[in-house]
Amino acid sequence: MDNTYLGDKASLVERDTIVVTREEVGQDFIHPEKVRLQLNKKVKVSPIDIGALAYTIRQPQSNSSLAHLPCKVNKDSFKVNRRKLLVALHDFIGVTGNLDTTIKHHLDHFARIINWFDEQGYIDAFESENNSRKAYVAYVNELNHQIKSHENQDFDSNSGNKIQRALIKLFDLYWGADGCKEIIREIPIIKFKRKDGEAPEERNVRFATKTFLYLARGFKHFVMDNKPFPYLLKMPDYDCYIFPSNGNSCVTPYTKTELLSYHYQEGRISTANEYILKCSRKLTKNEAQNEVEKAQGNLNKINQNPRDINRLNYASLAMQSYMQLFIFMTGINPSELVQLEFDESFTLEKDLMKNDFRAIKMRASGREVAYHLGSRKGLSLFKEYIQLREWVLNGRNCPYLFFTMERKDSSTNHLNPFRSPDVHRVYRRLKGKFVPSSFASITANKVRKYKTLVWNEIDVSQDVIADSLNHTLRTNHKYYAVSSPEKQQAEFGLFFESARAAAKQIFIRSEAQCIPLKVINSNDNITNTKGVASGHCDDFQHPSSMENEPPIAPNCQSQMGCLYCEHYICHADEEDINKLYSLLYVIEAVRNMATDFNHSDKLLLELNVRIKLVLMQMSEKSDEIKILIENVEEEVMKDGILTPFWEFRLRRYEQMGVVI
Repeated sequence: MDNTYLGDKASLVERDTIVVTREEVGQDFIHPEKVRLQLNKKVKVSPIDIGALAYTIRQPQSNSSLAHLPCKVNKDSFKVNRRKLLVALHDFIGVTGNLDTTIKHHLDHFARIINWFDEQGYIDAFESENNSRKAYVAYVNELNHQIKSHENQDFDSNSGNKIQRALIKLFDLYWGADGCKEIIREIPIIKFKRKDGEAPEERNVRFATKTFLYLARGFKHFVMDNKPFPYLLKMPDYDCYIFPSNGNSCVTPYTKTELLSYHYQEGRISTANEYILKCSRKLTKNEAQNEVEKAQGNLNKINQNPRDINRLNYASLAMQSYMQLFIFMTGINPSELVQLEFDESFTLEKDLMKNDFRAIKMRASGREVAYHLGSRKGLSLFKEYIQLREWVLNGRNCPYLFFTMERKDSSTNHLNPFRSPDVHRVYRRLKGKFVPSSFASITANKVRKYKTLVWNEIDVSQDVIADSLNHTLRTNHKYYAVSSPEKQQAEFGLFFESARAAAKQIFIRSEAQCIPLKVINSNDNITNTKGVASGHCDDFQHPSSMENEPPIAPNCQSQMGCLYCEHYICHADEEDINKLYSLLYVIEAVRNMATDFNHSDKLLLELNVRIKLVLMQMSEKSDEIKILIENVEEEVMKDGILTPFWEFRLRRYEQMGVVI
């Protein structure tokens, strides 16, 4: 956390501080400006001087030689009201279930924001909501300027979005939800290209599953049965001989690099003549013979030691492959996987049949959750892993279910728990050897989506799906019920057919026929109307359907239902056009995540067509309105600038997992 220097260096002085842990930071401190936070040593060795943020003139902490020391400050620049800010930060750190790495991430963002406030003269940003709003508006403008100016090539709309959301979080911690909402009102959230949330293609999941299964079982058999090098590894679509080499251990469809001493096709040491033919420089027969004899001697030595480092390397790969299969079977997240502890009862058949492994799920408020292997095949695989684990430990104890080992000769004395990033690194070992170099890692999050997709396809109960994945039915519907790319492509034609069908259900009537969608000019003399998120209403709180059994029943608490209410009015002006396009933007974002296409056709697509009908009616009123509609469409649908209401609603949908 870089507390940027502001002001005269000569005025900086040392101050007394205290170092506290996350467990201690929630205490009541008379002088919170003295507090420095000590996180996990692996995250941050030196304490983070949070208290220095109470001073608007302070020393930068970017110099690593000074990082362990308290930040020097100008004591005259102390702001009493920032004690409240520090207390809010202390409460957040003490209460949240976030990991230390996440805490540091938030604090870095908060420090960056406060530094900017103090640099740009908004030192009173936390004295009133009005001052906070001024600072918020100015900082968002600055973020947008940095994005458009391209002064910093590493700073893009995604970066700006993250900082803006950190700013909102900071104000939310300080002022509360209601105060924060007033501060950020009418200021659009910076848009960026959202990542595709689709499930991985079925063939990729099947390919990865088979690859890990064959690697796990193949190398388990190799090490536990003390099979000699070269070892014939059988994969789903090919066989290959494995030699004791880190970089050139085998030849597969994904790698062709060979060592001269090995005959990869027949699984043996090369002859002297073969060595000469493969060598790019001229060798004598004796020189070649010496090389192949040396290779044979090394191979014999390795094969004499059942726990040689080369064998332990493949034992490690087998363990990691079993771990990936465990992720595929359970959908467990890496942050939870690394917390699983080994229990001796796992080795007993009667306890394995419980099929119940527990970890703390951080993002579920610390509640304990169970992960299920799902079938006898899953139980069998887990037993295989336990057997391999015992062989690797060779009588030693390890508290972790999954672990890494520092390998040197035949020693496995240094056993460490997996860290979350380690879980994904197994793909690095496989790419360009056992899987294509371009193969995309299948994360636990994608696995969970794929599991839901498959279970939905075979009509598994929604309650069973949600329970198996350890979340609520609502979460499963909103976040994990996604479609694979090939299924989306197969049903793309159905999308357009359904859109055309929905369009046929809507008839345009003249005003004399009491057109149900009332589109009026902005200068028409219409009184007693109330602005709503999708337009205006001429009888608010008295919803009445304009048709029998509409897709969305009119409800004054549900803004989408306004389009089916007889009291709905739309002004042909920029305000209501913006509202409609913002609603359309949100609908399309939500629809892109839908897997129940029948429900999507009946609801979202028809609503989509209905909005476009209103906009078409508007455009027919005059060329001026038509141009206005085109301009607003560009601003909303392409640039993603929504009305505050729909921006806030979209943000909530994103947080709940409706849109990724």
